[in-house]
Amino acid sequence: MKFSLVLAVVLSTVGTYASGVDFSGLVDSKNGEEVGATSEYHKPILVYKDGIVTLSILNFKETPVDVIIYDEYNSEVFNDTFTGKQDFFKRFDVSKIAKGKYTFEVNYSNKSYVETVSTK
Repeated sequence: MKFSLVLAVVLSTVGTYASGVDFSGLVDSKNGEEVGATSEYHKPILVYKDGIVTLSILNFKETPVDVIIYDEYNSEVFNDTFTGKQDFFKRFDVSKIAKGKYTFEVNYSNKSYVETVSTK
């Protein structure tokens, strides 16, 4: 999938594409209930390709975005808070770290999203 097509999907609608990735992990951090995209909150898009994980969020409220990455042994390997932007976009180069499963926890707008990516 070409980058321009991914960007077009992000800008036009909330859509997802990734081989073997389950996007059903969106939950409300206040009550723990699963939620979908709304006019105020859009599910993050996480794409893994060629050793790069790309995270895209339509963050209309421009709230800070917390990203925590865990390895397959549940050890934290990355933790940072990013300034809130309406069109949040971040790339993570995972090509130089050990192959395995990495869990991305993304928190913003009082919502949590958890997604696991396999780099094997």
